[in-house]
Amino acid sequence: MATVSVIIPVYNTAEYLEACLISVQHQTFDDFEVIVVNDGSTDNSAEIIEDFIKRDERFTVVNQENAGLSEARNAGIQKATSPWLTFVDSDDMIAPTFLETLLCAAQKDANTNIVCCGSCSFAELPAKIPGSNSKMNEKSWTPEEALTQALYQDRIPDHSAWNKLYAACLWKEARFPKGKFFEDLCTIPQIFLSAKSIRTVDSPLYLYRKRETSILNSAYNLKKAELLDIAENVCALAAEKSNNSKLQRAARNMLISTSYSILKRTPDTEEFQEYRNRAWNHIKELRLGNLLDSKVRLRNRMANLISFGGRSFLLKMLRKDEK
Repeated sequence: MATVSVIIPVYNTAEYLEACLISVQHQTFDDFEVIVVNDGSTDNSAEIIEDFIKRDERFTVVNQENAGLSEARNAGIQKATSPWLTFVDSDDMIAPTFLETLLCAAQKDANTNIVCCGSCSFAELPAKIPGSNSKMNEKSWTPEEALTQALYQDRIPDHSAWNKLYAACLWKEARFPKGKFFEDLCTIPQIFLSAKSIRTVDSPLYLYRKRETSILNSAYNLKKAELLDIAENVCALAAEKSNNSKLQRAARNMLISTSYSILKRTPDTEEFQEYRNRAWNHIKELRLGNLLDSKVRLRNRMANLISFGGRSFLLKMLRKDEK
């Protein structure tokens, strides 16, 4: 049995897939299995995967009809046999020391269930892949502290599924929700709160590719507007699972930030009216407390101040900000 299961969901990413798989193949720590889940790709991703399987027995494939990112990850979790697992998106890459660094950090404390590293973005294949260094900073967090940091959208830890090494026991029953956008925010907060301890290393060992098709940078349809439902659920989770007031403030920050996004990125039509009304009600309820929260980003502070001018004025300023 391998020490780490690397789960890579794939859907029509042939242009980037080989670079991703090579970055996993060339890890300095080599006791791992790679579960590549081909989620019904119609390009030549399947051929690239098969080639790797022939060259490296650590690589296996799960072929399934297209069901989405959540179900692809879930299929990988189901097949994983290792005590540790990690997720790598098929258009991204990991540094050669990614597995070694995160596993070493995990082994320093028996209570550590999750290790999170730094990340960096790239548009074109970088000439030099970053690695760990002797000046690398490590820190231990309680689950509540880690989730608080993530919900304020600070650097690390964050609520992405990738750039983390997880104890497989955390995923014994947990799964990503089928058919949802923002599946990470649906799932990772619960995974954090089920951990005993979380550790971070600040080296940027995960490289994520910036693409123009980013969900967050595009107009919302009704499926994307479900982000408001998810943010509301995170608030409820924080209140239910913890008495930590800092965590609850961070969850409210995520909710008001999401509410501003809903008003900014959805059209003012009957189709979105229920979401837009809920968003405005959250803003009215939370803006004063959010304005007084020292950890809130300047952009949200400005939006809070503007919102006191009324809904119409806020909408006018949000539209102006898009130009």
